[in-house]
Amino acid sequence: MGDTLRTLTLKCTSCGSSLNVSDDMDRFACGFCGTEQVVLRRGGTVSLKPVEEAIAKVQAGTDKTAAELALSRLVVELAEVERKWQEWEQAFAHQRGGAKLGKGAVLLILLAAFLGIMSFGLLAGDDTAGAIWSGVAALGLAALVALLVRGSGQTMKRIEAERQSKWQLFYDHMESIKSQIAKQRQIVDA
Repeated sequence: MGDTLRTLTLKCTSCGSSLNVSDDMDRFACGFCGTEQVVLRRGGTVSLKPVEEAIAKVQAGTDKTAAELALSRLVVELAEVERKWQEWEQAFAHQRGGAKLGKGAVLLILLAAFLGIMSFGLLAGDDTAGAIWSGVAALGLAALVALLVRGSGQTMKRIEAERQSKWQLFYDHMESIKSQIAKQRQIVDA
């Protein structure tokens, strides 16, 4: 009247010892070597599988899923960094363009040259006071233009140094993301 348990004798997957497995056992450790075993029942057959192997398969599936999710996130992150890089490059080009000598500086150079030529002409025409004032104005404009040119050159050097530093940061960040993408692709493809 009581249910009797059937017992099968199977071999340990690790050491080959004979093990008695009853119908109510799903998992146990080998009494000889200690290897944990899972009892697999499929289609009327019963077999043993080491627990580590089963866990490894589950872990591989979990790792692959995590890698696929990470890969999606990293691709989006890389696109965002590249977009920010493009925006920064455009802002840099605008900043660099503003630091160059503008049309006003070119006009000042032309005006200084014109006044210089006029002052020589006035000296030749014997208007000494006018020639002196024209010469002073030409020298003043020349000095102003020299300051603009010098300031523009220093500004350009500063802007270029900032660009190099910022470019290196962007480059390092993008390379780090690309490296992570390659690593995750290896896990997905395995």
